[in-house]
Amino acid sequence: MRTRTHLAGGLAALVGLFLAATGVVALASPQAVAATCTAGTTSDFNGDGVGDTVIADPGATVNGAKKAGLVRVILGGGKGVSEISQATSGMPAMPEAGDGFGTSYAAYDADGDGCSDLVVGTPYEDVAKDGKNLVDAGAIYIIHGTPTGIGAGSTIEGYAQAEFNPTSATEAYDWFGYALKAGTTASGAPYLVIGVPGEGVTVSGTTYPHAGCIEYAQGTTKLALSQDSAGVSGVPEEDDRFGYSLAGTNRYFAVGSPGEAIGDEAFAGGVAVFSHTLSNGMPTPLLGLDQNSTGIPGVAESGDGFGTSISMTGNRLSDQTYNSDVLLAIGMPGEDVGTLADAGGVAVVRVQPSGAYTLVAGRRPGDLVCDRGGSGLPGTKGPEARAVSEVADGVMNAFLESLGRLRSSLVREFPEFSSLATVLAGGRSGELARAGRTSEGVSYTVHGRGCRMTGPDGAEVDTDLLPDGCEAFDLWRLEAFARSRGSVSEPIGADLLISARELVNRGVLHEPRDGWFCLAEQRRVS
Repeated sequence: MRTRTHLAGGLAALVGLFLAATGVVALASPQAVAATCTAGTTSDFNGDGVGDTVIADPGATVNGAKKAGLVRVILGGGKGVSEISQATSGMPAMPEAGDGFGTSYAAYDADGDGCSDLVVGTPYEDVAKDGKNLVDAGAIYIIHGTPTGIGAGSTIEGYAQAEFNPTSATEAYDWFGYALKAGTTASGAPYLVIGVPGEGVTVSGTTYPHAGCIEYAQGTTKLALSQDSAGVSGVPEEDDRFGYSLAGTNRYFAVGSPGEAIGDEAFAGGVAVFSHTLSNGMPTPLLGLDQNSTGIPGVAESGDGFGTSISMTGNRLSDQTYNSDVLLAIGMPGEDVGTLADAGGVAVVRVQPSGAYTLVAGRRPGDLVCDRGGSGLPGTKGPEARAVSEVADGVMNAFLESLGRLRSSLVREFPEFSSLATVLAGGRSGELARAGRTSEGVSYTVHGRGCRMTGPDGAEVDTDLLPDGCEAFDLWRLEAFARSRGSVSEPIGADLLISARELVNRGVLHEPRDGWFCLAEQRRVS
């Protein structure tokens, strides 16, 4: 891998020519970008109001250099595909074997011109410093979007760690740019988080290799954060790899450290959560999580890798007008499931602005990960280990609880709700109004062959009467219920199907027809 430095001004151009001739490439200085884009759609690199798609291939061969890496940007609306690598015109670098350009990427409007800009991580980039070749120090590249697209012709900036943040040092094997997260905060400021999991952190004269850190930028604020920073959970230890994974929203961001030792359990893993709100010049640390944290199921064990992957989405409560909270999903690929080693698992927690957190509701107290043998999925035979989707399990649990609670409230004022059959009969005869509301704030609407009940919190439970007398629901109704509670932002039908069929296997539910479920007690005995 060829080495790089970051140079500025007219001298940079002259020295750059010399370095190119001698096998070292200079990273270009930032240039002004004209504010001519007219839209601010997420991941919209040409500013036309249509989202674009990025596909990374860090193992690609470029100009004969194996694993040099590249990314492709597919412009929305059929406007073409751009291929971007270190061979792209205007790129202050050249492709070399093993650079891994595209190992990570993120999109945000860095310069505020309305066009999204693409940040690409190249964590295995070598960097020249003081006559030395710093192997795998890492670099990032910011490719600015333009009204005509992105790639050749774009303003491109390249940074090693010390160029991005002059208070940090560029060092070998830091893997600067291994993970990236970018976006816009709730206050409208652009932010960029860069994972540096190989960073050595020095505390009281002792340096802990690969303890890890992140570089954080919001507006004009730039700083490095590690587990030695004020308020951040944990302490720096060798191989913690803080910054290995990143996730974020406009209000929060999270940092994974899958190498974190919990007690004597090496590589058990942990996750730190922050608010973008700046306090004393830094984002506000909210909490730290691991499998020994209160309410987190399971126990921290060597090799679990809690926090190897993380994902985050905003969560708006029914009494709020914005995403006040966040849902954080935490992957643990090394989790053992029963006798199955490294079967893997996931935990989903809700985080509040105060830093308080709760496990998303599930029906297995004390255990998030289980053996989902005999799930009933088409094509499966015999025991099968699966990581439980806690979101789906929570939806199923809440749906059944709401069904009973809302039905009980309606029965107290409308005796017809003792069964769906009597509700439909009353609606057809006119003895029961087709829509109504109880004094407890529970409303109902009779439709076709079913009835939709809505609680005071807006949660909607809808069931249909099947020919065999079952009061049934399908995946569509479960997803509608989840959306009415603000539980999920995307359909989770596959996980709901697994959860529902597991309840069938346990005798809680009955599946009278494919994809339709009712309480097992309603099953007719032939």
